[in-house]
Amino acid sequence: MYTSFHSGGEHQQKIEGLFRRFFGEAAQQNSPEVCRFYRLGSAHLESDTIDTISAELGEVECQLPRQGSVHLLKGHLAIQNNNLDQAIQEYEAAVQGEQSSLTHGGYECLFALGAAHFRKGNYVAAAEAFAQCSHDQSNTYYERVSRFYSESMKPSLPFLDGVCQVSVRDGCGTGFAVSDRIIITCEHVVRGAAEATVRFYGDTAELHAQVIKRDATYDIAALRLDQKIPQGCYPLKLGKTAKTTGHTIYAFGYPYRRGLWGKGEVIGVNRDREPHTLQIKSKEITHGFSGGPVWDAKTKKVIGMVARGLNIAYYREEQRFAEVQFAIPIEAIKNFIPPAFPIGCFIATAACGEEAPETVRLRRFRDEYLQKRRIGRLFISLYYRFSPRVALFIADKGTLKAIIRGVIRMALRFSSIRRLR
Repeated sequence: MYTSFHSGGEHQQKIEGLFRRFFGEAAQQNSPEVCRFYRLGSAHLESDTIDTISAELGEVECQLPRQGSVHLLKGHLAIQNNNLDQAIQEYEAAVQGEQSSLTHGGYECLFALGAAHFRKGNYVAAAEAFAQCSHDQSNTYYERVSRFYSESMKPSLPFLDGVCQVSVRDGCGTGFAVSDRIIITCEHVVRGAAEATVRFYGDTAELHAQVIKRDATYDIAALRLDQKIPQGCYPLKLGKTAKTTGHTIYAFGYPYRRGLWGKGEVIGVNRDREPHTLQIKSKEITHGFSGGPVWDAKTKKVIGMVARGLNIAYYREEQRFAEVQFAIPIEAIKNFIPPAFPIGCFIATAACGEEAPETVRLRRFRDEYLQKRRIGRLFISLYYRFSPRVALFIADKGTLKAIIRGVIRMALRFSSIRRLR
């Protein structure tokens, strides 16, 4: 429940004693394991005990400036007094203060901060704190409980079900699912790459994907997964930018390959010139968020995709425009992949259907034969580059699709692919 200071000092020993008393009172009500959740108010101390500890803490506080353990205990006491705002302030000060074994090097402060934000309903701030908690790979307790609370926030922020990390050789960004196989991200995230690795939020599986379409002008790219998105993940609903000025938005990105949250406000759509941009104001959104969805908290739909921030080097001295971020309006994304666009961009998919026997056999031929050979992977890369245009062209042409279906069936009949059933 608690640890001791390794360094000496009368005042530090006093703080340790106060921690012991706080934990001791809590342990009288619950088992030692349960009382570790005291941060969430599962243990309620008597008011006299709180007052006594607070008074003694005040006597030594001035002797230990910037000591994280002091603010941590003050935050715990504020929780006992049902003062969440004060607790959050104290926990934030604890995170910024000097750390010791009592604060577990700062992770105890981060966890307490996240739990307080969680109770208050500040889910983005809570997730940010828990995400930093999870960096402590040596402590499975913090990792496990932080993950639990992060998962608990998914019903409040359902766009997490479709968010994923997109990684290529030169770095990584963010993406989101618009169907069970199609991922949308920024073109600059996958620039120069023909394939990428995709990992969905909360899932450990790394999925292979091919870049099937890109537009450098609008900075949009589409990826096709080799398999359907994992169970528990869902395509996101696409909305519209009209009448969203002033709406609160949320985002999620992967700076330095770590997932972080972002919150902001829609300023408006800039239609001064093509391509149009959705201007948003946010302190958190930064590099690594590119390709991530801009989720409108009011409409519960995606209204854009994070693109990039404003280069403010010219304004750095006055710190103007420091929170300006740009997103690609959802209308541009819808035009990039119109409803008629066949899932996967396979010509066979457009002509025969997603689950048609011909499509399934060709997909197996790709996975079991072409993917295992260098020349086969080169063919796949070239195919994904040119087939989307062909598939889109034939999508609404019944006669042409019938002809292509006949050609595919004839080719399958007289080739070794017919054995892949």
